[in-house]
Amino acid sequence: MPWTFLNENRAAVAEKLRRGEYDGLVQTGMGRADELVYLMASLKFFEHLDQVEVVEQRAGIPNELQKRGLAILPVAGIPTIANTPERLFKDAGLLHFLGCNAQQIANGFTQRGPKKKNQQPKRLPFHEDDLRNLLKAIAPTQSQQFFTGCLGEFFRANDVRGGIYAIDGTELLVGDAKTFEGTGMITVPVRHKDGSVTYETKTGYKLIYLLNLKTDRELVVSYRLVPLNTNALQVVREMVTETLQLGGAGAIELLLMDREFVDGDLINWLKGDHGIDVIIPVKENMDILEDMRGLARIDQRPWQTYTKLVRRRVQKDQPKQKVVVPIRVKGFEGLTTWSSCCIPLNGILQRKDDETLEDARGLVTTIPTQDAIRVDRQYGARWGIENDGNRELKQGWGLETLWGRSLAAVTMSVVMKLLGYNYVKLFHTRSGSRLIAKGFQVIVYAGNEFGVFHIEEIATLLGAPPKMSFRRATDVSPP
Repeated sequence: MPWTFLNENRAAVAEKLRRGEYDGLVQTGMGRADELVYLMASLKFFEHLDQVEVVEQRAGIPNELQKRGLAILPVAGIPTIANTPERLFKDAGLLHFLGCNAQQIANGFTQRGPKKKNQQPKRLPFHEDDLRNLLKAIAPTQSQQFFTGCLGEFFRANDVRGGIYAIDGTELLVGDAKTFEGTGMITVPVRHKDGSVTYETKTGYKLIYLLNLKTDRELVVSYRLVPLNTNALQVVREMVTETLQLGGAGAIELLLMDREFVDGDLINWLKGDHGIDVIIPVKENMDILEDMRGLARIDQRPWQTYTKLVRRRVQKDQPKQKVVVPIRVKGFEGLTTWSSCCIPLNGILQRKDDETLEDARGLVTTIPTQDAIRVDRQYGARWGIENDGNRELKQGWGLETLWGRSLAAVTMSVVMKLLGYNYVKLFHTRSGSRLIAKGFQVIVYAGNEFGVFHIEEIATLLGAPPKMSFRRATDVSPP
């Protein structure tokens, strides 16, 4: 029996169950990863994955099967392709869901096996190197289109909500390796405690991503993977345009940016052409910051005060900790000293309770600043991204653990992990819970179709309903 793409059709499978015409059933051992896979399927993830073109087909091993295998790795917590023999290939239920039949799980897709006594046994159902070879055959543009297609489903399902977005960037370094394709190099100063300065050269990529911000989640809605020495300003416009095409005009109401994106022409384009408000910190050497400090010296209005959670070194030579500190802020309207920006700007100064005016940091914005606390708190959403968000992506999702050295492999590695991050974020929200409350308990296979059922439903469909139900009221079956 050849490999076959399995389609979810719960109603058809239920009818076949009633007639006893099903092929088999299995409960997989991957735990809650099954529920994530169900959520992905409900948002047409696998339909978009099937549209990813592969430039070559290896005899005997379907590309669609291998693509599905790659897609499962991040949500199943499998960090590298080298881990697939122990973590993916040993789960018969998940392999069956991906499309393998029992013979293929037991014997594999090819006849290739150990040629010598001391060789490793044959990898089943196929060798992990086949996944590595597949990655090389997927163009980076295909990965980009795949990501955008999946995000379109998020927008259509109304899972991207609210108009507050943030754009950020993080480094994906490859050490001294020179064999990674498409990397860039930068040299940065390293300041030491004794006041001395040395210089460090970094090699790798820069990942720039645009996030939709809600209190219960952040979703990555657009990304660009570029050489490390690329100016991030080069890709902001196309990322914003891409998001507006997915979400419609007006989808982005407020964009939070950091100093890397300080550019008057960009603010003109965002606010003037698209009506997108911005909040952005100003650099220490900018005239507009000194103007706000000068205005604060003669302004008789009291500073607005609130408390904020910040990272601070409580004791010398100890790591920074999260502590609550008083924050003072003051807003200013009608700032005009940013010559390259023709959009009317407002601003706020912000300082901790024990800092002087000369230590105050500045934010400029296109929104009113009479309530300076509100503006500062809105921008504070970025603080979690820079610290917790990047840390989660790098440590929790292994973003820096790349699946290969070709640009094609690096790109697909990043795309799959960003999408996995999105699905998990959605998984933990109410909208996601409604989808996965009906997640996998038992998978029933019938021909080229499968359905997901609670064990009590199966008993009922087979004509032997339980006399007493132990299902929770919240366990809603898939429609």
